[in-house]
Amino acid sequence: MRDDNSNPADGAAMSGPAAGTPIIHTHPEILAAVPDSWGPKLATPGGAVALTSIGPGEIAFSAPAHFAIVLFTPQPSRETALATDRVDITSAPIGTLEIMPAAVDFKARWPIAKKNALFALQPATLAGLAASEFDKADLELQPPKPGTIDRQALKIASLMREALVNGGALNDLYVDSLVTLFSLHLLRSYSSVRGAGTPSHVRRLPREWRRVVDFMHDRLAEPISIATLAAVAGLSPSHFLHAFSATFGRSPYKYLLDLRVAHAERLVVETQLPLTAIAEASGFSGQSHLTTIMRRYKSVTPGQLRRLKRRIDGSPA
Repeated sequence: MRDDNSNPADGAAMSGPAAGTPIIHTHPEILAAVPDSWGPKLATPGGAVALTSIGPGEIAFSAPAHFAIVLFTPQPSRETALATDRVDITSAPIGTLEIMPAAVDFKARWPIAKKNALFALQPATLAGLAASEFDKADLELQPPKPGTIDRQALKIASLMREALVNGGALNDLYVDSLVTLFSLHLLRSYSSVRGAGTPSHVRRLPREWRRVVDFMHDRLAEPISIATLAAVAGLSPSHFLHAFSATFGRSPYKYLLDLRVAHAERLVVETQLPLTAIAEASGFSGQSHLTTIMRRYKSVTPGQLRRLKRRIDGSPA
């Protein structure tokens, strides 16, 4: 990717997530061409995301994967050219979605500072998702017209921005869920498989859901993706997300987070393991991440909980 003005706009540089979990990689290879100075980046099994904040400039590149940009700031007189030398000059409001299929030449020029979310999706991963959802692995992305506003894409991108900026609450399955939902939205709205029938909902029996819960319990300290959980349940990713929430009253990522917090609480109270080891064993990126989550959801830190237990037991603090 060629960057003719890679310095962030004054005061607009964004910091990376304060904490994460093993599934999240903050230097994804798929976004290696995106300068680190543009903003934080991360990747999950479903794809990669970058939050960029840069001044006026221009770029020209051939995407190494499927790229999609969602604008957080308006862009008057934005110039773009996709797979052609003809330049489109349009007003690009907040929420504008631009799609760059893999290996297709793309050029853009913007006259003022801009902020956006950049999603990067490997063609094979997106094809696998299309196969599980629509029984069609062969697909072609169909980019929208320049200046097209997509409110659903903006909603997902805004949730991703919130998760990245509020890094202390970053949850691996939550981020992967957002990437999956964004990928599904592209397939349903901007690809050759849109309008295709989806498999009918399959009712899961209690024992089948128990397999999913046991899978989570057994892998609290490991990276877990939506695609993996869906496979354990025998459902497509979109049906799994809906069915899980309907069955348990919580999203998969919130359920997993509750399991991790409960496991950490038990280790804090019942063992003398260092808090760093407890955080790692419970699927958190570090002691600070565990402390942030417990304070937010339990109104107590691991250290406070351990000291309270010692006072109750009559042990030295």
